[in-house]
Amino acid sequence: MVKKQVIWMFVILCIVSFASAQVLQTFGTFKQNSCIDLIQVCSNCTYNNITSVNYPNSTIAEANLTMAKDGTVYRRTYCNTSIIGVYTVYGVGDLDGIITTWGYDFKITKYGIGEENTDSALPLMLFMLFIIIGLFIGGFYGKFNPHEIVNLCLRRGCIVAAIMISMYTTTLLMNVMAYANMDLLGNEMIFLMTYIGWAGYIASVYLVIQSLFDILNLRKKMRKDRDERIDY
Repeated sequence: MVKKQVIWMFVILCIVSFASAQVLQTFGTFKQNSCIDLIQVCSNCTYNNITSVNYPNSTIAEANLTMAKDGTVYRRTYCNTSIIGVYTVYGVGDLDGIITTWGYDFKITKYGIGEENTDSALPLMLFMLFIIIGLFIGGFYGKFNPHEIVNLCLRRGCIVAAIMISMYTTTLLMNVMAYANMDLLGNEMIFLMTYIGWAGYIASVYLVIQSLFDILNLRKKMRKDRDERIDY
């Protein structure tokens, strides 16, 4: 019984080691139909070349590509990225005079958005939505402090914070749609969202500047009321 357990443990370790050996490093996420600089770094090589670049369906896109040497970096520009998915790159070099194979993969999405841009985005957006609603309600209708200046700062601050969070939430939503390769994000939508973003920044700057003037006016009014009470 013990011998069988040892054998099974050995088999599992071999399988795990083999699976780990097959995992390629990820080069990054790039936009569809864009050109990518495929690189390999080696300080003790006289050459590095790409043996093949494979499409997401494992068919060979291009093979036997020569890489240009620039110091310790070997580089090759690759532009055949019309298909969405994960590409694999395999190459060979002479590390320390020994023929050595290497490889990595890269991902192509419609807008160059990777999974790292969308991790936990949906729960975060829902949480931010509640914050935005609360801040806008507090900014427009809240009474935080009987002191006018403090109340003004808090109200305007809530509105500015709500605008900033809204813009960040919109960016998250755009990244989620882009990572899902949704066609809702056409060039027109991106153009529109860019202008909405600028409008949000301008509105925030305006509110801050206007708040400074309002604070000065409130201080003058408070001094005037105080002087009138003293005279009275």
